[in-house]
Amino acid sequence: MTKAIRAVFAILLFTMNVSSQSKENPAEQVDLLMAQAIEKDVFSGNVLIAHEGKIIYQKSFGYADWEMRTPLNDSTMFNIGSNGKDFTQVLICQLVQENKLAFNDPLSKYLNMFPKSIADKITVKQLLTMQSGMGDYMQSPRFRFGQLRTISSLLDFIKDEPLLFEPGSDRAYSNSGYVVLGGIIEKITGKSYEQNVLDRILGPLNMSHSRFIYPDSKNIQNKATGTEISLSNSKRTEQRINPGLVPTSAGGMYASAPDLLRFYEAEIYTNQLLNDELKLKLFTRYDDQPKSTWKEMLSDPRFISALAGGLNGWNSCVTQIPASHYTVIVLSNYDDAGQPAEEVSERIQSIILGKPYEPLEIPLPQFIYQYISKNGLTDFYLQFNKLIKDNRYKIRGPMVLNRLGYDLINEKKLDWAVAIFKVNIQLFPDEPNGYDSLGEAYLLNGQKELAIQNYKKVLEMDPENRNAKQMLEKMK
Repeated sequence: MTKAIRAVFAILLFTMNVSSQSKENPAEQVDLLMAQAIEKDVFSGNVLIAHEGKIIYQKSFGYADWEMRTPLNDSTMFNIGSNGKDFTQVLICQLVQENKLAFNDPLSKYLNMFPKSIADKITVKQLLTMQSGMGDYMQSPRFRFGQLRTISSLLDFIKDEPLLFEPGSDRAYSNSGYVVLGGIIEKITGKSYEQNVLDRILGPLNMSHSRFIYPDSKNIQNKATGTEISLSNSKRTEQRINPGLVPTSAGGMYASAPDLLRFYEAEIYTNQLLNDELKLKLFTRYDDQPKSTWKEMLSDPRFISALAGGLNGWNSCVTQIPASHYTVIVLSNYDDAGQPAEEVSERIQSIILGKPYEPLEIPLPQFIYQYISKNGLTDFYLQFNKLIKDNRYKIRGPMVLNRLGYDLINEKKLDWAVAIFKVNIQLFPDEPNGYDSLGEAYLLNGQKELAIQNYKKVLEMDPENRNAKQMLEKMK
């Protein structure tokens, strides 16, 4: 299956106490961390730390455009990927606050292009919490970047995609679901999603360095350029990475770090965007009977919100520690395969909490590439689990190795790609896409019977998978 854009979204509740070692200004330790990041060339972008709403650390590292060596500055705009979903959630909560919408309303109440048998089952809450059964339209073999530019055109595409599961019975990351939420927002307000963001969030908060940027947008000032790092550590810019990518209610907006600070501070600490009742709903995943008040939640040292977004050439992460009122914003124009913003953000969080952290390492794809180049494929395959553990890498989901496999295919290293996809299946045996990718690698490598076996496995797990059906038909 075509290599897909990865996106990350999470609200985390950690069981930890805010350490008495937390410092009012952790700048010295953060500088040491960033010196390590630059030495290993694992980060490019902007880092901002605020305490009680005031910026106590703000620095740029690397370049806005690595080919042109354009410098970064505090107001440089970055693609924030799925952090844009946070804006969609706030807009939905605002409509609930205005009594124009209810979390338990069915989809059929607002949009009529979906089959009624499906739309009656899916609720707004399920779309928000990714329990609707909708998947990711960008992973569909029918999808082509650049062809669909509006939410209405994307909805027309998504309505024909099969559900992954019965609504409410499971959870799966869903860019499609958030596009549908954008459609609901447009239907209720009579305005485009972009205009709603401008009128309800960017304007009121004076976020002057945030905007929707399209592939054909001209004369955009102070915008970073996404940069993909090859397996051999060469850099290429986003013009060759994300052709046709458009911002939607699922993500893809551009913003600067100070602008994001305004948004996230307002979202949690003021009532400019939402009242306390709706803030509590948002941060408890729309629990019908939350176990605490918003004031109690804010003072709970276990409550830490960590939200991230990633796509080819970009990675962003925003971490909030309400009990001590810290906000950490890390925006990177290095590729999300190494999760540079997330890795840096996690370690800054540890610094703030007075906790130890592991040193930064080169991204996992480059580590694997270098290891196989030096030690061979057989040794890697046998030692993989030990290698990951000994070198302190975390594989957060199947897309990390899946994307590496496709990078290896592009470099004509088909045996290596097969090995990577096989390891990915061992780690994530319940993901049909893993078998789909392995089937493609086997077919490209001239191993037709093994390709057929894996595409059949896809259909065992996902009987409606169109790509597997098409590939098996072609191989008859």
